Amino acid sequence: MHIAPLLTVGGDVALIGYILAFAGLIPIVLAVLVLKPRVPDRAPGQSDAAFWQVAIYPTIPVWALFEGAGILGAVGALLTGLWAPAAVVVISLACLLLMGPGHFENG
Repeated sequence: MHIAPLLTVGGDVALIGYILAFAGLIPIVLAVLVLKPRVPDRAPGQSDAAFWQVAIYPTIPVWALFEGAGILGAVGALLTGLWAPAAVVVISLACLLLMGPGHFENG
């Protein structure tokens, strides 16, 4: 079946895991500090449909960066077995849960 063996944790493998963890944190920081403030606030009395017509395009890149960071962390965790990339996956999932549609609708 040509299944590749998992990498054993050592000098270079640990470096790969930490690089992937750091690379996974960059999109999270970018999404929270740069892109999330660009999502417009919901006006009082504005309907859900009217809000999402305006807010969907700035919101999708925020969620995409959270998801991409989680994928990078998952690859790093599965390749190396280190805790740092796994922590990025947990942070990414927490960001997706905390900054989902309800977060932006409620302002």
